This record gives sequence, C-alpha cells and structure tokens, in this order.
Amino acid sequence: MRDQLKEKLKEAKSSAVRLRKASEAAARAKLERDVALYHFFDDIHAIVAAIPTLPMRDRWEVLGKKYQPFRNRSQFPALVLQKVAPELNAKKRAKYAAVLRYVLAQKAPGETVRDFVRKNGGINRCVTKQKRLRNRAAHRSKT
Repeated sequence: MRDQLKEKLKEAKSSAVRLRKASEAAARAKLERDVALYHFFDDIHAIVAAIPTLPMRDRWEVLGKKYQPFRNRSQFPALVLQKVAPELNAKKRAKYAAVLRYVLAQKAPGETVRDFVRKNGGINRCVTKQKRLRNRAAHRSKT
C-alpha cells in the first residue's frame, strides 16, 4: 500500500508539472491573441478614421459597390470588419464594431486603441459604454 501511495505521489507531481507547463502555454497564447487583437483593432480604426475623409466615389471603391447606401460613420466599423474578416461570426463582429465605435467617439488623438480599451475596462466594458452612448443619443433625438 505504501509503495502504491509513493507511486501516486510521483504521478501527481508529474501531473502538476504538466499542468504548470500547460498553464504557462495558455497564458502565452492568450497574450499573443490579445496582441494580435489590438493590432487588428488599430488597423481597423485607422481605416475607419480615414473613410470619412474620402469622396463618396472613393468610399464605394474601397468598401465595394454593395456598401454605397451606407453614409453614416457609425456603420463603417461593421462594414470594414465584414470586408476584412468575413469569417468572423456576426456576434463577434457586432461586438468588435461596438468597441471601435466607442473608440472613435471617445479616444483622445494621441492615445493608442489598446491603452484606451484597457483604461475603459476592456472590450466588454467598452461595448457596454457604447450601448449607453447609443441609447443616450437615441433618447436625445426623441425629445
């Protein structure tokens, strides 16, 4: 019995080492994903910020003819996300578009998208804040 217990201890230590290594790998993967996501946000933000400066004909050329009816700046993040990453599911695309709309509306000129999003509580918190902004604007337009 004692030998079996010693063997189990060895197995548990080995499992603990594998768990630690897997946890470290997961943490690295999450960090790499976050870096890639914020680079993606930076790229989309730069595109969306530049679109309103283009004449309408050039916007259609950049976004494609099927996007011509969209002239509202708040729709540009979703349109660009659809064009750049069509494989994103609709829920994630809507979430990222909300973050980018909030960034466009509130970010200071010298601030990075990453710093702004983190300062405002992360991606989900920015989505919540964007919804509040949208609801306030809708309420103001009704009165």
